[in-house]
Amino acid sequence: MIGVQSDKNRKRDFTAANPKTYIIVGIICTILFVASIIGVVMIVTG
Repeated sequence: MIGVQSDKNRKRDFTAANPKTYIIVGIICTILFVASIIGVVMIVTG
């Protein structure tokens, strides 16, 4: 893995957290990213 945190901290993060949290955050970030791209395209073409 590429990252700045130690392997011990990475393992702790993934064992302590609920996988649903990562899934929900990923979905929200994807929606925000797509919405921002659509917004930029509408501004540029509008």
